[in-house]
Amino acid sequence: MGLYDYQTLEVKNLDQTQTSQLVDHYALSLDLKIGAASDFKKEVFKISVGNPKIIKDLCQLVRDEKYRAKGYIDTKLMDLDRRIKISTS
Repeated sequence: MGLYDYQTLEVKNLDQTQTSQLVDHYALSLDLKIGAASDFKKEVFKISVGNPKIIKDLCQLVRDEKYRAKGYIDTKLMDLDRRIKISTS
C-alpha cells in the first residue's frame, strides 16, 4: 500500500484516503471493533501522518481494552504508549 518512488528511492507516506483504506484492511484482518470508525481514521492519520508502520502499530493496539472507554478509542494514549515502547526497545 505504500508509495515507493523509484526515481528518488524513497518511501512516501500515504494520503488520507489511502490511510483510511489501510485502517479498513487492518480492521478486517485483525477483526477490530471500531465504533466511530471515521473519527478513528482521522485521528490515526493525524498521528501517523500517513506512515504505514505507525498505522499498523496503532491498529494492533486497538485490540487492547485499556484504550477503550464508552465506545471511544483513546488514540492519544495509544500513541504515547507506542512511543514509550519504541524508546525503551
